[in-house]
Amino acid sequence: MTHDNLEMIPMRPEVKQAYIQDEMRELDAAIEAAEIAGEGKKNNRIVKRLQKAKLKLEARLQEALDDAKKDDAVFFEQTGIDQLFVDEAHKFKTLPVSSHEQIKGIPTGRSDRATDLLMRTRWLEDRNNGRGVVFCTGTPVSNTMAELYNMQRFLMPRELKERGLDNFDAWKNAFGDTVTKTEFTVAGDYAPVQRFSKFTNLPELMQQVGTVMDVQRADDMKKPDGSPVIIRPKRHDHMIVSPQSEGMSALMSDLRKRAADVKANPYNNTDNMLAICNDGKKGAIDLRMVDPSAPDEPDSKANQCVQNVLREYRDGPPESTQIIFSDLGVHPLDNGFHLYGDIINKLVAGGIP
Repeated sequence: MTHDNLEMIPMRPEVKQAYIQDEMRELDAAIEAAEIAGEGKKNNRIVKRLQKAKLKLEARLQEALDDAKKDDAVFFEQTGIDQLFVDEAHKFKTLPVSSHEQIKGIPTGRSDRATDLLMRTRWLEDRNNGRGVVFCTGTPVSNTMAELYNMQRFLMPRELKERGLDNFDAWKNAFGDTVTKTEFTVAGDYAPVQRFSKFTNLPELMQQVGTVMDVQRADDMKKPDGSPVIIRPKRHDHMIVSPQSEGMSALMSDLRKRAADVKANPYNNTDNMLAICNDGKKGAIDLRMVDPSAPDEPDSKANQCVQNVLREYRDGPPESTQIIFSDLGVHPLDNGFHLYGDIINKLVAGGIP
């Protein structure tokens, strides 16, 4: 069945209640640790964030209690399913993580889809002596180190508990480290940033993970005659630098001022860091995405893309295929400028039918 079909089969309300109560206990422990960690303003913010998450959990618990009064559905526990074979398992990596620290690299969001599957896997594993769940994915870890911890929560919860690693802070202290690096900020400045981005005690971690993960790399997969199962072309990366124009310099100065104003008055609802960051990304591609009256800079990233595509079209092999990716400019903006339309028009004018 599809992932969506599985979600449509409800769990028993008492199973949901037990799971939510376990999650609330983890949050309570994180709140207590954050309160002990210090009385500074930063720790107060962390406590407030955790308390807000607890309120949401309490609302989910009340919803489960209300569902207990209804008995008009076939529950997952009644279907006779005793094993889940989950393909595309990377879609379930966004589980809530309770931590008494607020550091970049530690996710704070949650996915209802992932939480729902974790409830089902816990129920199956409790009744099958730790078995009953198989995951298949090509990207078990892609964005944050915490995704590996979440995979372990699905596949080896008993082992984590036996080792005292069933809460994220304990796992993080055992296998992770915080690295401080100078990073480019949205305002165009450089600032030291702490990020959870380094593994430690790798031999011990790989030994743990190896008990539940069978990793197959493309280069290791061979046919009986020794030839590779998967043949991948070699990728060649070319970095093309676009010079900063006077208009872009002016935009960066404006972004710095806006960022300073937001920091000075964080409760001002007229602007925010996300809007500033988005304007920076748009302007870096083509200034007309921010200001439709801006000139069409010949060396902008968009125009350099057009020039490269036309050059490959004229000089490259006739059977070659070119693909342009951009998650910005897909649709016309409110200011009337349409990046995709502008690129297409220039490619057609350059001779591409």
